[in-house]
Amino acid sequence: MKKLLTLLTLSAAVAASPVMAQGETQDTKANLQQAIAQSQQISQRVGEIQQELATIKQKAYEQDPELVNATEKANATLEKKAKEVGYDPQGFEQALQSARTKLADKGLTESERQSILTKLKAQQQQQADKRTQFLANPDVQQVNQQLQKKLVAAMNKVDPDTSKLLKELDGLIKSMKS
Repeated sequence: MKKLLTLLTLSAAVAASPVMAQGETQDTKANLQQAIAQSQQISQRVGEIQQELATIKQKAYEQDPELVNATEKANATLEKKAKEVGYDPQGFEQALQSARTKLADKGLTESERQSILTKLKAQQQQQADKRTQFLANPDVQQVNQQLQKKLVAAMNKVDPDTSKLLKELDGLIKSMKS
């Protein structure tokens, strides 16, 4: 009788284990679906905030001629600093377009195609390095920070909720990264 009871207990446990595994799989699926839905909601909210901030920014520029002047001055300074280190994103865009045109030529040999791609990749890496150097420049960082402060101040004049929106956006982006 004891053997029969042990056997029945074991068979019940074995029979129940696929059901338990199935339940765990359903829980995992539900958790995954919930995480996806939450991620989509966060992404949607990020988009809404970005759109709202873009509208506020546009109004700030329309209402504040000093902000326009400060931006133009900052851009001139940044262009000068970019040239000093050899950072030229527009030049790279032109090189990219030129490469696309050349690569579209059906008469191109495979070695010519590879040569174009190799040169383009080298230019891309060089520009990435120059960009890093440009952004690391303390003068560039200072100009960007000063302009950012002026812009946020002007945006706060247009809409006092600007700082709150920026904080919410920052928090949402951080939550997406974690």
